[in-house]
Amino acid sequence: MSSPRRFPLAVLLLSSLFHGGVASADQSLTAITTVATGFTDNVQLAPQNGDPDTTPAVTRDAFANIAPGMVFAHEAPRIAQVLRYTISVRLYAQASSANSYSNALQYNAIIPLSPLSELGIDASASHGRLNAFDTAPSEAPIDTRARGDIAYARAGAGASYSRTLTRSWRIVESAGGSVFQPTDDTTTIRTRYTLDESLALAKTFNYDAVTLTGRGTYSSLDRGEDMPNQNTIIAGPELRWVHDLSQDFSTDAMIGVAASFPADDFSRRLVLPVGAAYLRYFHNRYSASVGYRRLVATNLLIGETEATHIAEMRGTVAVPPRTDLTVSGAVGYASGRTLDVEGEQLIGKSTRWIGDVSLNWKASEEVNIGLRYSIVVQDRNQPLEEIMNEHTRRNMVMVVLDGRYPSRQAVELEQRNDARADGGQEEVDAKREQGQVR
Repeated sequence: MSSPRRFPLAVLLLSSLFHGGVASADQSLTAITTVATGFTDNVQLAPQNGDPDTTPAVTRDAFANIAPGMVFAHEAPRIAQVLRYTISVRLYAQASSANSYSNALQYNAIIPLSPLSELGIDASASHGRLNAFDTAPSEAPIDTRARGDIAYARAGAGASYSRTLTRSWRIVESAGGSVFQPTDDTTTIRTRYTLDESLALAKTFNYDAVTLTGRGTYSSLDRGEDMPNQNTIIAGPELRWVHDLSQDFSTDAMIGVAASFPADDFSRRLVLPVGAAYLRYFHNRYSASVGYRRLVATNLLIGETEATHIAEMRGTVAVPPRTDLTVSGAVGYASGRTLDVEGEQLIGKSTRWIGDVSLNWKASEEVNIGLRYSIVVQDRNQPLEEIMNEHTRRNMVMVVLDGRYPSRQAVELEQRNDARADGGQEEVDAKREQGQVR
């Protein structure tokens, strides 16, 4: 165990709010920072063939990202929680008008209610301008709309309750919501929000886990002055089967139905199939996943509900004989169509290819350095937005330095890995031994 640390009075007061005293609790305060510099050939992710009167020109420039922050972690018999704050600043060498910043606050907690049940709480809030370069290859989002420079304010919160009924039966209920509002002076779009609810019943066998889930989402989308608001309900069941082929390999399959309809007219519904199939591998410092999924979901950023096909492959490979070098990457394709719930049809089409790879060096427990390259190719046809044959392409290369001090964190909020029937505890333990989980 590490030696006791001194903490500011504010930190001690914060921990005392959740626990009667600090003597039996463990807490840590960690400074974190990410510094990146690189070059992109499309600063604002502008289309190559866009209308020059309404879209920005394609520009290339060097950039630098600076993202300092703090992480407060607290663990006690009745609660484990992590509070994280970061501020991200992006600067360009020439396109100073695109310089931007954002603030983000995130809170996560796990509260044991009994030996067989627990409550999970998640909350977040942020504002600023969306940063197009703030994800690692293993986390690169693969969807039908690449992110560009969009000023915004958003927040979200959710709670989940899980209870083990018997040795093999488990129930999980969750509810939450999120809100998003563009803050650009050039847009008339106001608040958009979603409310989500789900109930799942899981049965675990020796090497298999079967889960039946019912989901429901209500979304309210303000789409601007010239377009009517869209209030939509999406609901349906899903059946998921996870099978552990071995200690390293597992399969994950899901099939279901999503019914979408206007909130004020249940008769005009559009019923679409959803599903997924994945093969996953994890062993020591090697991991990989490949698969396909079809989903129906509301995207608050673009103000649309889409039916999307996604195929992706991700992986991390150690570079022998070194123990501190890894290569990680992601390759994916997404194709989506917008749900016109009023007309009970799918319209338009957006496709996106993404390639992302990085070489990572774990210099010490506190410092990681990476060299990263990514490419995005996007094509869109959206009649509702009067967008036809829009083509966008962006290349980006950068060097990233991640640092944290001290490296120790009081608690890791690692939850059950539902991608394995055994919960993936061996995977979590192995990652913690390698310092990949913090």
